[in-house]
Parts: sequence; structure tokens; C-alpha cells
Amino acid sequence: MGRASVSVVWSVKTDGLSTRDPSKRIIVAAAEHLAENRDRYLFGSILSDSTILIPVPKSAPLQKGELWAPLRIAEELHRAGFGAAVEPLVERHTPVRKSSTSRAGNRPSPEEHYLSMRLASRPLMVPEITLVDDVVIKGRTSFPVTARLRDAYPGVPISLFAV
Repeated sequence: MGRASVSVVWSVKTDGLSTRDPSKRIIVAAAEHLAENRDRYLFGSILSDSTILIPVPKSAPLQKGELWAPLRIAEELHRAGFGAAVEPLVERHTPVRKSSTSRAGNRPSPEEHYLSMRLASRPLMVPEITLVDDVVIKGRTSFPVTARLRDAYPGVPISLFAV
């Protein structure tokens, strides 16, 4: 990854300031940009009015007051007019090693991820799901989240959105 890419990834993961508009957080600026340019991007149904936005869980159980970037992204997307609702349906009950800071051979397996998560709650009707993540490199976290949701919602279309 180039230096500029690393800087943007860090800003997204920490909800830092936007380089284009330093008066705004990068996640807010990105959601507003997407809303203002909706017709330029081919989202299809992944961010439609009927889609439930589900943030991908962190590598450890969430602590009170801790930043959860995928939740912030989902909330800002919804505030900008995307998706029907934000539902943190999948939670981490057992910590796993962070994929982003682990060497390639030491990253958690998809099975470790799957077994460390559970459904937090279950809404009555889920017509379509879009997982929301901050950054996706190989999908080692998002694929097990998808599998967990497919178990609970067979036949429901599941997509992935990442900044």
C-alpha cells in the first residue's frame, strides 16, 4: 500500500479528519460525497431504501465508548439517505487477533472468526442485508459474518460495502 493509501485507511479506522474538508470527519465527508454523487456510483440495491445496514464486528467485544468504525460508517450512510436502518446484529463474544496487524500466516482463520461471533438480536423482517466495513483486504472477517447471517436468514441477499 502506498503512503497516501495508508493515511486514508488510518483516517477511516480512527474517524480522523477529511483531507478534502478538514472541518469534517472523513466518514461524514465520505457519506455526504456518496449521497451528493449517488447517480455516479453503481450501488444497485446494496444501499437501497429496503436494505438493512449491518456493521462488521471488531476483532474483540466492544467496550463502552470505544470507536467502532463500521458502525460509524453505517450510521453516516443512513443519515445521508442510504439503507432502511442500521442494525448491529452480529457481535464478537470472544476476541481474535486483529487481521490488520497480524502477519499473513498468523491471521485468524475464517472458522476462528465464525466461532467468535454470535447474533446480538434478530429483527422480524430483513429483506436485504448490506454488511458495512471500514476496509476490506481479503474478506477474512466479512466472509464469516456473511456465513453467520446466512445461517439466520437463509435466502436473504447479502452484500458488502466498504469505504
